[in-house]
Amino acid sequence: MTEKPTTIPPEINNEWSRTTVVLREEYLQKLKILTWWEKSTLKDLFDEMIREYLSSKTHLDRFFQEREKNIQEKKTIPKQSEKSV
Repeated sequence: MTEKPTTIPPEINNEWSRTTVVLREEYLQKLKILTWWEKSTLKDLFDEMIREYLSSKTHLDRFFQEREKNIQEKKTIPKQSEKSV
């Protein structure tokens, strides 16, 4: 029995995360044909599709901005133990 390599390919870095996706077989076959036709990869095709889809969701930008603001505010508020008594 051969073991799968445990090394991470060089193209996968901190910007990428590996995951498993369940797709309809029909979609997968069409995506494979599309990647062949465009001389691309599934990774690049998914990246493009998801980027375009998320860019149409403008409320997500507001959500992340608000979240970042809340995180920054929490960093500036002293903890209970740091407050003077």
